[in-house]
Amino acid sequence: MNMNRSVSLDGEVTTAIEVSSTSGRYSDQSFTLLMNQDPEVKSSEISGLASDLNAFEARMLGRAHDLEGEFDDAATEFTEIIKWDISTLNAEDLATWMDVTSSIRFCAAITEEWSDYVKEYKQERLRIINRWNEEAPGLAKGLDEAPPSFSFIWEASPAEEAEAALAALKAELQGQEETAFQALDTRGSELSDDLSNGPTPESVQRLISEGYITWSYFNLGGDVEAMPIDVDPEEMVDELIDYIDDPEGYEGDISEIIVLLNNMGVVAMDKQENGGTLSSSEIEFLTNFYDSLEEAGSRHSMPSGVLTIANLIAQQKGIGDDVAEQLLGALGNGILVLSDESLIGNYDHLPQSIKDVVEGFGNNDEVVGREWMEEASILSEMMGSSIPGLQGGEQFSVNLTQTIAHALDVANPESDMFLSSGQLEILLDVSTRNEDANHAILTGDGPYGHPAHGLDTEMTLRGLYTHDWPDDSTAITGLTDWIWQQADGEQHEKIQAAEAAVGLIETLAEKEGEDFKNTGIAVEDNPNAAITELNPILAESLSRIFFTHIDSFGISWTGDHNEGSVVGDRAENLPLFEGEDVALFLDEGSRQNYLQLLMANDEVAPNVLLAVVDHEQKTLGASIFDGSYSPGEYSNESGRLHGLVDGAMLAEIDSRAEEAGISFEEAKKQVQAKWETAYKVMAELTSGSLGSIPGPAGDVLGTGAGVVGALFEEPMKDYISDKVEEEMQGYEERFDQGESIASRLTGGEDEARWHIELQLAHVLIREGVINLEDLEGAGVLVDDADGSPMLPASPDEWEFGHADKRNNMRDVIENIPSSGLSSNEVNELIDEYVQYYLDSFNPAPR
Repeated sequence: MNMNRSVSLDGEVTTAIEVSSTSGRYSDQSFTLLMNQDPEVKSSEISGLASDLNAFEARMLGRAHDLEGEFDDAATEFTEIIKWDISTLNAEDLATWMDVTSSIRFCAAITEEWSDYVKEYKQERLRIINRWNEEAPGLAKGLDEAPPSFSFIWEASPAEEAEAALAALKAELQGQEETAFQALDTRGSELSDDLSNGPTPESVQRLISEGYITWSYFNLGGDVEAMPIDVDPEEMVDELIDYIDDPEGYEGDISEIIVLLNNMGVVAMDKQENGGTLSSSEIEFLTNFYDSLEEAGSRHSMPSGVLTIANLIAQQKGIGDDVAEQLLGALGNGILVLSDESLIGNYDHLPQSIKDVVEGFGNNDEVVGREWMEEASILSEMMGSSIPGLQGGEQFSVNLTQTIAHALDVANPESDMFLSSGQLEILLDVSTRNEDANHAILTGDGPYGHPAHGLDTEMTLRGLYTHDWPDDSTAITGLTDWIWQQADGEQHEKIQAAEAAVGLIETLAEKEGEDFKNTGIAVEDNPNAAITELNPILAESLSRIFFTHIDSFGISWTGDHNEGSVVGDRAENLPLFEGEDVALFLDEGSRQNYLQLLMANDEVAPNVLLAVVDHEQKTLGASIFDGSYSPGEYSNESGRLHGLVDGAMLAEIDSRAEEAGISFEEAKKQVQAKWETAYKVMAELTSGSLGSIPGPAGDVLGTGAGVVGALFEEPMKDYISDKVEEEMQGYEERFDQGESIASRLTGGEDEARWHIELQLAHVLIREGVINLEDLEGAGVLVDDADGSPMLPASPDEWEFGHADKRNNMRDVIENIPSSGLSSNEVNELIDEYVQYYLDSFNPAPR
């Protein structure tokens, strides 16, 4: 085995193949990957060492029967944790025992972290090798292609072009592997230093934030201890000022201040995630500390209270960068903790200088002032160094998010001096961590309002979403990502997220969403891009909300009010929902306008179409195998969803028709081409070569499963986009040769029935009721791109004998094994499904 070409992962070895010309006539080169040597370590064995350390620690504590006991979940005294009789130990011996056990836990956590890093590298190495093995053979075919009989001297031969393509692919993949290997090497050195240096505030914070240790480290006497309440906050401020004034001459230990404030942040974040509050004495300590710090900062020539102190820390040349970052982060941690109402903190407890910058640059100002930008810049330095994941209070977050949005809304980025995107991202990342605040902003309903803007959903979304963020910026999605992430949460979390989704969708759809569909900013060939074109990562977040609530987009009853509501006594009116599911009640115009925003993004739109096809097949399957509702009720949902997406896509293409120089009829052809592609991709997923491959795509297509959950996972994500681009080539010629999805759905019940029956056959394959062998004798299979047999997406893919093939298909459909239905009953079900599907297949008004 060549260790430079292989990877060993989970007991299997995968090796990069070597490709070359089979004849050697036109090329004498061979190509393979040459990477760093595969580390001869197994992540599972490293993880086993971590488990051994944890087991050893448990035996030291006399808790071998309870290796993951309750001491890992809540604050507990060391003497309560240990099960041996330690009553005779003196304080020194007890401290030694505590130190040993906490050190073991620290080493176990570092070991587990290293295991994950090794696994991450090997998975990346495997991805690289698999891509080479998938793409290189296809490129290598050109090595055996003869040159044309006549060509210019400067033109490369097919073999030369193949050699260049293989060399480029090799260089790209080897570069990716080198980056991953260097990252692993760097991480290994850092973890080695952690073990050598022992626990530090930074290392312990990292391990906690990444989930490698929890309360147990503090319980076992770890170095980052709970806050000593007897510390005088005013004396702490004096110590800090002394250090700032003369860092080199300072004789105290500034790390004590860092550790104390950081630990309060760590403890606070644990309570934010698992419940509980800080004590009143802890909140009082923080209040007094920041009051004293505010007073100290106000004594300077340019008084801005706490922000002045933070700026001095950042600008003092005698303070090293690492110490400055730790101090600023510690101050940021304290601000976030003090503002959090859930910890019995309070926005009013914050120093005035912090509140001033959080609330903005004047209630009625339409110009972003230099002073506010400078202060916001300092606040971003504090928050950028704070503990990742630590959230501020609801009022703090409501104010800061809307202040940032307002600044973006009124600023002219070409002429106004403004904060960098990085600084804005830091502030927005912090302000959108509080889901209660996000809910209040998106619904316009909450206990706290911005002093100038109240709860202004439209201004907030306009300011944030019409700004041109860096492509890899994730801060912009903080306001919405939690909505789809709560899909599997507790019931109250799902309701809260659903209410926020309704507020978001309705706001984006108001006045036909013109501010959001047309930002006035050019993206590639579009001079007036939609927000989803301008910020692709936002498009992905918004589409995930659609996927989460896709069933709600098809329901016919909009309810008495447009609000997130729990399906309970109305469950009988809502197919596809269960007792604890949450439905969104939205008018069809809002749904279609929201979908049009998704259609504006070329990467997201194919996934939306594929999800709709998946939804159609899901309702078809439910019609046959689930008797809870009639086929008409199921198809009504599916047809309406299809019609809304069809209308949204047509409206989007038509809105860009003038710039693109296409007619309305051409726009309709593009819509149908994209639908055809979606059905064809789904056909490959259910019965073609893609559906049988291992990994995310294959896993998704298990019995009764849908594809929605894998749309953002590799290899599905890239495959779908590439497939759409490939299929859209030459679509006009294909339409001239055969009928389209439009003619099948608008050509009457007979044509629509063939479409539905073919989709039902795909459902039966997905459900495992029939297989390709059952269909082979019927003569209805075609070859996919790899030459493998598959069931087509459209009858037009049959080259001849359409009538016979349709009759053979119908025989299979009407005699569904294990359905318990007669052929007549199956016929009646399909007839009802088709009728209601066609009745509901109407785009909402545009």
